[in-house]
Amino acid sequence: MTNLTTIVTGHTVTLDIDGIILSDLTVENEATLTDISTLNYVFAITGQLNVYGTVNMTTTSPGSVTNARILTIYATGSFTCRKIIYDIANNYGTARIANQFQDSSNPTTPWVNQANSTLFIGDASALSKISASTVGNTVNYNSSSGGQQIIAPIDSYYNLTSSNGGNKTLTSNTSVLGNLLIAGSASFRLSSFNLYVAGDWNNSSSNGTAFSFGTGTVTLNGSTIQNIINTGHASGTRFNGLIIANTSASTPQINMLADVRVASTLTMTSGVVNLNSSTFQLGTSNAAATTLNHSGAASSGWFYNGDFARYFVTNATIPNGSNDGFFPVGTSSNFRPFYVSSTTELTGLPIATVTCPPSASTYSRETIPDIGGTISKVALSGWSLLLADGTGGSFSVNAGGTGIGIIGDVNDLRLTQISSAAGTPGVNTSSPTFPMVERTGLTATDLANIIFYVGSVDLTSSPLPVELISFSGEAESSLVNLHWQTRSELNSDYFTVYRSSNGKDFVRVGTIKGQGTTKLTTNYELQDKSPLKGINYYRLSQTDWDGSTHSLSLISVEANGVEAIQIYPNPVKAGHILHIHLQGASQIGEQDIQVINAIGQVVGKYRITFDENGGFSGDLKMEIVPSGLYFIRINQTQLKLLIE
Repeated sequence: MTNLTTIVTGHTVTLDIDGIILSDLTVENEATLTDISTLNYVFAITGQLNVYGTVNMTTTSPGSVTNARILTIYATGSFTCRKIIYDIANNYGTARIANQFQDSSNPTTPWVNQANSTLFIGDASALSKISASTVGNTVNYNSSSGGQQIIAPIDSYYNLTSSNGGNKTLTSNTSVLGNLLIAGSASFRLSSFNLYVAGDWNNSSSNGTAFSFGTGTVTLNGSTIQNIINTGHASGTRFNGLIIANTSASTPQINMLADVRVASTLTMTSGVVNLNSSTFQLGTSNAAATTLNHSGAASSGWFYNGDFARYFVTNATIPNGSNDGFFPVGTSSNFRPFYVSSTTELTGLPIATVTCPPSASTYSRETIPDIGGTISKVALSGWSLLLADGTGGSFSVNAGGTGIGIIGDVNDLRLTQISSAAGTPGVNTSSPTFPMVERTGLTATDLANIIFYVGSVDLTSSPLPVELISFSGEAESSLVNLHWQTRSELNSDYFTVYRSSNGKDFVRVGTIKGQGTTKLTTNYELQDKSPLKGINYYRLSQTDWDGSTHSLSLISVEANGVEAIQIYPNPVKAGHILHIHLQGASQIGEQDIQVINAIGQVVGKYRITFDENGGFSGDLKMEIVPSGLYFIRINQTQLKLLIE
């Protein structure tokens, strides 16, 4: 037996005999220990095996067996062998065990994957205990073809990967604190167990059952944004049961980058899901009912920016307001629930798809006759419904939520289309801040392809958006006084007035704080103290609390202001100072002023800086040039200049 052996940096040692027993062995960084592949022997370390460099033992049978009482693989280390026997193992680097683990004398001591380490578990491996919860570490079950049992760690996995091929099957309920990856041609199998994932769900496996969900449930319970990714077979994002329970403070909590299908039960406790134009489908057939567990409140989360589809059971009714006909959808910032109900049994093979409402807060003036009044204004953030392969049924829909507009009385609201309103008004419920609007008397034909919008029959009580009554201005001496009046405002942060000399290039004049949300008429005033001489164009815009900006009106006012460009003295002597005053430039920052002679040649160039209001005042020293007619040019504006 040899004590305290070290393979130093830059050297390689190859084992070619049996019976080597060492007390302690250190493989330094950039050193290598390997063996001859045809041998079948035990390489024993009675003390510590410290791997900073590379240990690359044969991984195929017969191959050697490494027996190390205390194995430590450091961050720079890479350890590969067919079979490992150990008392204590700590992996800070990369370990590949091709065939078998065996904890020799202390079966209560686990293999410990430390932070940012990686462990590859190969063919027919048997690992009885593992600790793998430290940040950034990965356990990869990478058998090329044979079945592998994914053991329950003594704590949790951090990152869990199934790769290469074959079936990888859970043996108990399991938590993954980081990301779950299914790769190669592997099939990850849940069996009857539950899986909790706090990071990304990522499938790139080409296996036709990349994810075999069994009767288990997957819970997405992260505290930061989680991605659902599928670049492999579609089965990689098909679930039996799915629970969305993400508690991130940022929206969206779930980023769905592939179509997802849930066969049995969807439970939403917290988390908003960005569908990214994908489809979420609840159910796989009309034979059995699916379950949607949701409180009906925004706190449970919703889907947006895509489609939510679900199967309805044939020969069954859908109770009004029940989760059986609930579509938990909305926009990126507002919960907009949508319900379908039917008092008579549906026939055929009905599947309904709701396209989530768009986020844009636009409104349309309409004249749509309806029971109880004429629908005069419509919020154009609607729910698109497609009912396919369904017949029979006497339907009602119920939709609403937050961010629809200024509402004084929920009874002012109607569900409608743009030019007409199918069905009849139902019973509206909830409150002006979260109205739910019902439409009844609808048929399967009505619902085959329809968009429902919220409209108002009373613009005094429920005007819906910010509404501008007037915007005007008048010149007074060298000033322009601007006035505007709003009938109502919704989430109005501030108004901005811009000025232009040509109606295309604008600079900011000033801002005025808005009223937030109000149904009261509000008057505003702003004074332009530096109007241009002649026609001034003024544009009024309004910015919401969420940062979105809307142009409201454009007017023109003739004023006795200053010229946009003033130069003096004119004529000026060559080599002397020319005073220049500019205002109303459409761009701020640095610009060039050019001096051009009568035949179009640039004889002088000056770099100036416009202030935030598009103005500049300063002195330019004229070049020594022959006397005559010249031109001062800034952007597209040009003035005559005589140089003496």
